[in-house]
Amino acid sequence: MLLSNIFTSIFLSDFLITLALGGMAFRFWQGFRRGVEKISQLFFYFSIFFTIGFLFITISDILYSALILILGLFSTVLGLACFGYLIFYFKLSPLPPRYGFLIVFILGIIILSLSIFFPFTSYLDPETGKSYLQPHTVIGVLYFLLVFITTLPLGIFFIQKGMALPPSPEKTKVYGFAVILFLGLILVLIYSLPILQSYHLPLVIGWTIIFLVINFLSQKPPSSPKKYTPYQPTAKIEW
Repeated sequence: MLLSNIFTSIFLSDFLITLALGGMAFRFWQGFRRGVEKISQLFFYFSIFFTIGFLFITISDILYSALILILGLFSTVLGLACFGYLIFYFKLSPLPPRYGFLIVFILGIIILSLSIFFPFTSYLDPETGKSYLQPHTVIGVLYFLLVFITTLPLGIFFIQKGMALPPSPEKTKVYGFAVILFLGLILVLIYSLPILQSYHLPLVIGWTIIFLVINFLSQKPPSSPKKYTPYQPTAKIEW
């Protein structure tokens, strides 16, 4: 019964995204262990939370479990909260960065709590006849808005910052941050728009390829020293 649920378009889509996010987490971890700047640290935390989140979502595709799906969405909320921190850290707000994290986190918890009144719905895959759980339309719209208000300001900020930098690896990395954020928005649209349901797997495959190429070309880790030095946190996250 479980094996018959694996090779379906929805499961493969979620699994591919999990692998892509895992690749991003590995890339940021390479810099994180060397104590690089806070931006890479926060992106590492974000990528870990989203990788875990989509891993739970992928498992829920097999087990048809609302609890596992909620755990997955909760983990992605933590990832978005890291973006909330960065928005305030870049002084786009006069408040301390911790308020950005808390505001996004609380909004995410409120959205997930609304599933009590708007329970998950069952989606029947017309090709395989398998049923999957998915958030109610109200939850989906609110979640998209949460992604929108966290990724769009950061994406615009990184584009502006990149334009001010001379040609350099740092400029490439900053533009890479922006593209990764906008690809995240595109991914949410792929999942949200019913009109794209028939093209779900091909779109996710294309998205995964572009995402991995951008990630590995723009987020190159620091040069490895001759003698490896264990990770030393050079800059603590300011709360």
